[in-house]
Amino acid sequence: MSGNVSRPLEGQVALVTGGSNGIGAGVAVALAAAGAAVGVNYTSSPDGAAAVVAEIELTSGAAVALKGNVSREDQVEALFHALLGRSGRLDILVASAGVQRDGAFADMTLDQ
Repeated sequence: MSGNVSRPLEGQVALVTGGSNGIGAGVAVALAAAGAAVGVNYTSSPDGAAAVVAEIELTSGAAVALKGNVSREDQVEALFHALLGRSGRLDILVASAGVQRDGAFADMTLDQ
C-alpha cells in the first residue's frame, strides 16, 4: 500500500462483483476514489456497468466493465482471466453480486 493518505489504494486492483448497481456500484466508486483500478462486474446490466465506469473515469479513476455470471464457474474463470490479462494482478475482491427471488423466505427450497 502506498503512503498517499488521500488515495491509500493507489496502484491496487479491485474486482467488484455485482458492481453495475446498488451497493456494488457504490463500493466500486469508493474503491476508485481511494485510488484502486476497478473491474466492474455485471451479468445483465451493461448500461449500468458502463455508467459506473463513466462515473469513475470522470474523477480520473481507472475502471473496466467485465461481464460474467458469478454463479457459473466457467464465467468466473473467464472473468478473472480477463481482469488479470488487463492488470496482471488482483488485490481486492468484493463479492456483491446477488440474486433476488420473489416469495416468502420460509417457502423457498434450498435450491432457491
